[in-house]
Amino acid sequence: MGNLRGLGIKFLLILAVLWLVLTVMFRMTFGNVFWISVVLTLISYYVGDRGILPRTNNTIASIADFGLAFLTIWAMAVMLVDVPDYPYVTASLIAAAAVTIGEIFFHRYMAYADKDTADRNNGRTTPALRENYAMETAEEFEPKNNNYNPDEPK
Repeated sequence: MGNLRGLGIKFLLILAVLWLVLTVMFRMTFGNVFWISVVLTLISYYVGDRGILPRTNNTIASIADFGLAFLTIWAMAVMLVDVPDYPYVTASLIAAAAVTIGEIFFHRYMAYADKDTADRNNGRTTPALRENYAMETAEEFEPKNNNYNPDEPK
Protein backbone atom coordinates (compact mmCIF):
# COMPACT_ATOMS: atom_id res chain seq x y z
CA MET A 1 0.00 0.00 0.00
CA GLY A 2 1.36 3.38 -0.90
CA ASN A 3 1.92 6.09 1.63
CA LEU A 4 -0.53 8.44 -0.08
CA ARG A 5 -3.36 5.91 0.02
CA GLY A 6 -2.73 5.16 3.69
CA LEU A 7 -2.46 8.85 4.53
CA GLY A 8 -5.69 9.59 2.68
CA ILE A 9 -7.67 6.87 4.41
CA LYS A 10 -6.27 7.82 7.79
CA PHE A 11 -6.99 11.51 7.22
CA LEU A 12 -10.61 10.84 6.30
CA LEU A 13 -11.01 8.56 9.32
CA ILE A 14 -9.54 11.13 11.73
CA LEU A 15 -11.43 14.04 10.16
CA ALA A 16 -14.76 12.22 10.46
CA VAL A 17 -14.14 11.15 14.06
CA LEU A 18 -12.89 14.56 15.19
CA TRP A 19 -15.74 16.30 13.43
CA LEU A 20 -18.25 14.12 15.29
CA VAL A 21 -16.59 14.59 18.65
CA LEU A 22 -15.18 18.11 18.56
CA THR A 23 -17.70 19.89 16.34
CA VAL A 24 -20.93 18.14 17.26
CA MET A 25 -20.23 17.58 20.97
CA PHE A 26 -17.91 20.48 21.86
CA ARG A 27 -18.82 23.15 19.27
CA MET A 28 -15.35 23.56 17.76
CA THR A 29 -15.24 25.14 14.29
CA PHE A 30 -14.66 22.93 11.28
CA GLY A 31 -11.53 24.87 10.34
CA ASN A 32 -9.90 24.07 13.67
CA VAL A 33 -10.95 20.42 13.38
CA PHE A 34 -9.48 20.31 9.87
CA TRP A 35 -6.05 21.58 10.98
CA ILE A 36 -5.98 19.29 14.00
CA SER A 37 -6.81 16.40 11.67
CA VAL A 38 -3.99 17.30 9.26
CA VAL A 39 -1.36 17.51 11.99
CA LEU A 40 -2.62 14.43 13.84
CA THR A 41 -2.72 12.40 10.62
CA LEU A 42 0.88 13.21 9.73
CA ILE A 43 2.25 12.61 13.22
CA SER A 44 0.34 9.41 13.94
CA TYR A 45 0.89 7.91 10.47
CA TYR A 46 4.65 8.29 10.42
CA VAL A 47 5.29 7.71 14.14
CA GLY A 48 2.59 5.17 14.92
CA ASP A 49 1.76 3.32 11.71
CA ARG A 50 5.16 3.36 10.02
CA GLY A 51 7.36 3.44 13.13
CA ILE A 52 5.71 1.58 15.99
CA LEU A 53 3.19 -0.77 14.30
CA PRO A 54 5.67 -2.73 12.14
CA ARG A 55 7.91 -3.36 15.16
CA THR A 56 5.19 -4.26 17.67
CA ASN A 57 1.57 -5.33 17.56
CA ASN A 58 -1.83 -3.66 17.23
CA THR A 59 -2.32 -3.25 20.98
CA ILE A 60 0.93 -1.41 21.64
CA ALA A 61 0.53 0.73 18.52
CA SER A 62 -3.03 1.65 19.56
CA ILE A 63 -1.87 2.65 23.05
CA ALA A 64 0.85 4.82 21.51
CA ASP A 65 -1.71 6.33 19.12
CA PHE A 66 -3.95 7.22 22.06
CA GLY A 67 -1.11 9.14 23.71
CA LEU A 68 -0.13 10.86 20.48
CA ALA A 69 -3.75 11.75 19.71
CA PHE A 70 -4.44 13.13 23.18
CA LEU A 71 -1.31 15.29 23.26
CA THR A 72 -1.78 16.56 19.71
CA ILE A 73 -5.48 17.35 20.08
CA TRP A 74 -4.99 19.01 23.45
CA ALA A 75 -2.01 21.13 22.34
CA MET A 76 -3.67 22.25 19.12
CA ALA A 77 -6.99 22.96 20.83
CA VAL A 78 -5.21 25.18 23.33
CA MET A 79 -3.52 27.04 20.48
CA LEU A 80 -6.53 27.32 18.16
CA VAL A 81 -9.57 27.72 20.41
CA ASP A 82 -9.95 31.07 22.14
CA VAL A 83 -13.05 30.39 24.22
CA PRO A 84 -13.08 30.95 27.97
CA ASP A 85 -13.89 27.86 30.02
CA TYR A 86 -13.47 25.48 27.07
CA PRO A 87 -13.11 21.85 28.29
CA TYR A 88 -9.77 21.16 26.61
CA VAL A 89 -8.85 18.03 28.55
CA THR A 90 -12.31 16.44 28.39
CA ALA A 91 -12.66 17.12 24.68
CA SER A 92 -9.15 15.81 24.02
CA LEU A 93 -9.69 12.63 26.04
CA ILE A 94 -12.98 11.76 24.35
CA ALA A 95 -11.60 12.60 20.89
CA ALA A 96 -8.42 10.58 21.50
CA ALA A 97 -10.45 7.58 22.66
CA ALA A 98 -12.64 7.79 19.55
CA VAL A 99 -9.59 8.12 17.29
CA THR A 100 -7.98 5.12 19.00
CA ILE A 101 -11.02 2.95 18.29
CA GLY A 102 -10.77 3.94 14.64
CA GLU A 103 -7.01 3.28 14.71
CA ILE A 104 -7.57 -0.32 15.79
CA PHE A 105 -9.46 -0.98 12.56
CA PHE A 106 -7.00 1.05 10.51
CA HIS A 107 -4.11 -1.05 11.85
CA ARG A 108 -5.95 -4.21 10.81
CA TYR A 109 -6.42 -2.72 7.37
CA MET A 110 -2.74 -1.82 7.20
CA ALA A 111 -1.70 -5.37 8.13
CA TYR A 112 -4.04 -6.78 5.49
CA ALA A 113 -3.31 -4.34 2.66
CA ASP A 114 0.40 -3.69 3.10
CA LYS A 115 2.16 -6.11 0.79
CA ASP A 116 5.50 -4.30 1.09
CA THR A 117 5.79 -5.04 4.80
CA ALA A 118 5.05 -8.72 4.23
CA ASP A 119 7.66 -8.89 1.47
CA ARG A 120 10.35 -7.25 3.60
CA ASN A 121 9.67 -9.70 6.44
CA ASN A 122 9.62 -12.95 4.44
CA GLY A 123 5.85 -13.17 4.28
CA ARG A 124 5.11 -12.12 7.85
CA THR A 125 3.05 -9.02 8.50
CA THR A 126 5.09 -8.21 11.60
CA PRO A 127 8.82 -8.86 11.95
CA ALA A 128 9.98 -11.71 14.11
CA LEU A 129 11.37 -10.70 17.45
CA ARG A 130 14.91 -11.61 18.33
CA GLU A 131 13.64 -13.81 21.16
CA ASN A 132 11.96 -16.08 18.60
CA TYR A 133 15.38 -17.13 17.36
CA ALA A 134 16.87 -17.86 20.77
CA MET A 135 18.41 -21.30 21.09
CA GLU A 136 17.79 -23.40 24.13
CA THR A 137 20.86 -25.16 25.41
CA ALA A 138 21.40 -27.55 28.26
CA GLU A 139 24.07 -29.90 29.45
CA GLU A 140 23.18 -33.49 28.76
CA PHE A 141 23.28 -35.87 31.65
CA GLU A 142 22.58 -39.47 32.46
CA PRO A 143 20.83 -40.66 35.56
CA LYS A 144 23.14 -41.57 38.38
CA ASN A 145 23.42 -45.24 39.07
CA ASN A 146 25.73 -46.04 41.95
CA ASN A 147 26.03 -49.67 40.88
CA TYR A 148 27.03 -48.85 37.32
CA ASN A 149 30.62 -49.55 36.26
CA PRO A 150 31.35 -49.05 32.56
CA ASP A 151 34.36 -51.38 32.61
CA GLU A 152 32.38 -54.27 34.03
CA PRO A 153 31.01 -56.77 31.49
CA LYS A 154 27.31 -57.22 31.38
